[in-house]
Amino acid sequence: MKIKNNKHSGILLHITSLPGEKYCGSFSKEAYKFVDFLSDSGFKYWQILPLTIISEPEYSPYSSVSLFGINPLLISIGDELRPCHDNQIDYDKREDIVISHILEKYKSFNINVKEYVNFKNSSKYWLENFILHISEVSSFYKKLSKFANDELIIFSQFLAFTQWMNLKNYANSKGILIVGDIPIYCGLNSVEFKSEPQLFYIDEVGNADPVAGVPPDEFSETGQLWGNPIYDWDYHCETNFRWWNRRINYNLELYDYLRIDHFRALYNFWAIPKGCSALEGKWCLSKGKDFLKTLKKEVLARLIAEDLGAHDEGVEKLRVEFKIPGMSILQFGPYHRNQHDPDFTEYDRWIYTGTHDNATLRSWYDNLDFISKLFLKDRKYHSNPYLNQILRVFNSNAQTAIVPLQDLLYENESTRMNTPGTTIGNWKYRLSDCNHKILVDFLKNINLNTNRFFFFEINPKKT
Repeated sequence: MKIKNNKHSGILLHITSLPGEKYCGSFSKEAYKFVDFLSDSGFKYWQILPLTIISEPEYSPYSSVSLFGINPLLISIGDELRPCHDNQIDYDKREDIVISHILEKYKSFNINVKEYVNFKNSSKYWLENFILHISEVSSFYKKLSKFANDELIIFSQFLAFTQWMNLKNYANSKGILIVGDIPIYCGLNSVEFKSEPQLFYIDEVGNADPVAGVPPDEFSETGQLWGNPIYDWDYHCETNFRWWNRRINYNLELYDYLRIDHFRALYNFWAIPKGCSALEGKWCLSKGKDFLKTLKKEVLARLIAEDLGAHDEGVEKLRVEFKIPGMSILQFGPYHRNQHDPDFTEYDRWIYTGTHDNATLRSWYDNLDFISKLFLKDRKYHSNPYLNQILRVFNSNAQTAIVPLQDLLYENESTRMNTPGTTIGNWKYRLSDCNHKILVDFLKNINLNTNRFFFFEINPKKT
């Protein structure tokens, strides 16, 4: 008899980090192989970063030029010739070969096919503004616009959506659920800010004021000036949060679960006057509670709150009231005996060894001082110090344990995905080895021994 566990696990790895095609991971065969790897190892979740459209110079999925639409660089072009040991990401070169692929596919495409017509009709509420502005704000679509009419822009998104949904459906058929991610804000140079400025706080000439950021926290002693436009919550309340509901529902079509980045902005936000530093900002209350009240229970049950940063009782109360699990990070908890310490993490949280914004587990541990390492050695599951910390996370009481793949591979700091407050060298990690199958038995045992193994039954018998 198979035991049904109520605690599970997953791996954090963005699509761009997969091996396979030239210059960037994609929705290619390697993505399907990764799903098989997750399923065979007893995981339940594959967590990724936002699929939103990235652009130069940062190519950050959290600084998207559009909150709707899928990054076309992820379209598989069927080129699986890249050697597995060649792990360099080059987004600029990737743009060129994907554009060539789209142009070639479009030549023989019938725009009257049912699937394409349905996509246009169901996406009309965001496609109209997208077509109007995307070539102004996206380096990819600036290049494509040399050949483009509106239909070609739509076709590129149709390709991306079709390939992604095929991959997601395959993952679901193997028992793997996709955990997506949405940045709370859009950029100043975005489709949304250009086409719907009424969504945001703006001054008399249409500039964003105030702008978003955060005060000093674990990531920065001086805070962070993000510069994103901030939502006009009075407007959203007056419109019964119609735009927000569309955004959430759109993303829940793409993902099984949805991590809301910077969840605390639904309670209060750090507002920085235009032209000032992050230290000169102040907390302002939002109307996220009123917004969350408009969501159905089945929608709320699929949300995850990124509630990191300075603790605030109001944020915690909001999260608990709507029964949205929060996040705990091993690297934040060695001495604090709080929700980040695996020994004290509660069930209503997802616990991580680290996120895309953290150092790799190996780098973090290696740079701890002697006293910290001595403290952690007392909590011992294994003689390998890195595996010991992973096992601490998996043995926690949290409902879900997530580990970045770099941590499972004991990768060093060179594989870090992002360093907050910097703009160079980020979002470039890519797997250098195609063969993760050698890890299957090892990871299967970890999931079994920590009672997190996901026993997936295809079409289980009704009782």
